[in-house]
Amino acid sequence: MVLGAGINVQQCHLPVPGATSLRLETGNDAAVPTRSAVLTGVLAHFSRALDRASVDPAAQLGPGGELRRELESALDTLGRRVLVHLPGRNAPLPATAVGLGASGQLRVRDDDGREHEYGAGDVVHVRPGPRAPEDAGHENERPR
Repeated sequence: MVLGAGINVQQCHLPVPGATSLRLETGNDAAVPTRSAVLTGVLAHFSRALDRASVDPAAQLGPGGELRRELESALDTLGRRVLVHLPGRNAPLPATAVGLGASGQLRVRDDDGREHEYGAGDVVHVRPGPRAPEDAGHENERPR
């Protein structure tokens, strides 16, 4: 497995629209944790989640699993329109991100109502778009 994540800690100027940092979010330099404290916290959280999943993977991560529900509730992409850029396809696939697949893939519903699951090896890019029309007015229902 290859896993990657980035957390902007001290940055004030970010080159990508919509990006932020802990420093910008807190607005208080004294409240910004050190990079090592952030890493320690992330790894501790990951370790606890891995321990929970290891006890009974199917129960925790399968449909209706407690850990799976927690993961899905934290994913800001779910419920949003996305464009899935696939290898060998000229135009992106417009869809709505609807959940996680059986093995953690991104599950999307295309405009014809068909659901597809895409793993990291299948997806070139996934770009969040505006919320789906049926979600308009409900932006604040799920925590970010």
